[in-house]
Amino acid sequence: MLQDKLDLGALIGTGVAELAMRIVAALLILVIGLWLAKLIVKLVKKNRAIQKLAPEVQTFFASAVKVLLYALVIMMAVTTVGVPTASILAVLGSCGLAVGL
Repeated sequence: MLQDKLDLGALIGTGVAELAMRIVAALLILVIGLWLAKLIVKLVKKNRAIQKLAPEVQTFFASAVKVLLYALVIMMAVTTVGVPTASILAVLGSCGLAVGL
């Protein structure tokens, strides 16, 4: 009886440690990914080909790149934790369809 409780405790402890490591990895992905996304957006804004466009188009293009990169980084972090991404992608697709209509 006592051995069963110890085994259960070890199993729970292992599961908690694994989840903690996944969360730490997801936070690292989030921090580094958002930093890289900001850097890429700055590089896009300074691109000479983009600077030849109208200011409104420059702003739109930089915002679109920013949103796409942020969404990609968040999806990577969520996947690392272990959340199934199919439902999240379905919701994002529905939102995109709603905005498009």
